[in-house]
Amino acid sequence: MDKNVIQSYLFSRIRSRMSVLEMRLLMRVVEFAQCELQGLIIAKNIGPTQHNLCGKVVDIPVSSVLAAGSHHYDRVLDAAKSLMAKIVEHYEPGSGSWKAASFVSAAEYTSGEGIISLYIHPWVWNCILDFTKGYVKYDLSAAMRLQSPYAVKLFFLVSNQKQPISYSFNELERLFGTQGKYARRNDFVRKVLLPAKAELDASAPWSCDLRPMKDGRRLEYCMLYPFEQKDKYSEGIVARSEHAKFPSVWAYHQLYQYMRYNLDFSPVELGRNKALLHEFAELVPDATGAVADMHFRAARRKDPPGKGWYIAAIKDEIKKASMNKK
Repeated sequence: MDKNVIQSYLFSRIRSRMSVLEMRLLMRVVEFAQCELQGLIIAKNIGPTQHNLCGKVVDIPVSSVLAAGSHHYDRVLDAAKSLMAKIVEHYEPGSGSWKAASFVSAAEYTSGEGIISLYIHPWVWNCILDFTKGYVKYDLSAAMRLQSPYAVKLFFLVSNQKQPISYSFNELERLFGTQGKYARRNDFVRKVLLPAKAELDASAPWSCDLRPMKDGRRLEYCMLYPFEQKDKYSEGIVARSEHAKFPSVWAYHQLYQYMRYNLDFSPVELGRNKALLHEFAELVPDATGAVADMHFRAARRKDPPGKGWYIAAIKDEIKKASMNKK
């Protein structure tokens, strides 16, 4: 799905070496976490996220993390097992608190169904949604297309960044999971950073120029100079950017998606009420939020109402908005 994803800064700066399939699985988990935060169901996936005593259970279509036409499901299962062996940890110097857990606590897959279920520890889920230290915004489809895990990591670091960024080589090697792999930092630049930059240059909406800097005779830090490549955004993001120039059109699109996938309205039912929904989107600020509030109130009723109740409620909101406008 073409969309911008908001990923917590803490999660973006995980210090671990990962394969591209492991990173794609985690990006799908982040996508599900964000959609749960917004109260949405992911249209092209399975959603919504399940909750149980083990934490969160995320059902991910295996095909959504593979390259188009690939049927190597076994590689996705191996990536899930690898994530079960990797640790995410967080230390707060001020309080002295330290926490750690595996990225994935368990995984399930049934042959023929095409779905892998990942069990996410509650603390890891909270880490994904912890925006107190900032966040990274990136084009999810563009990130999923990248072939190198190093390119994905660099994409996280530079996406939507307007100012130059400085990283010590010690920090970069930890972030890219290459500690101890390269004796010379020039080799790290040549074999890790430059190929990652080249892949971003070729296919990503954000890339960067690199300037390794010395302190004396030794390379000590690297300056990243991010730049935007507007012609490389995913088609859906470009379309939404155009729609945003026409607020009522974009609002109608959001409203349609919400009613289609959260309230189970069929395309025929929505088409029958198209003029009504367009009027609602034009007159009522945050029309989707208003319907989500209706959904919340309906769910609390002893006998939840049918679809006709929502249409009647929308008509009432239109009347109120029209009167207030006069």
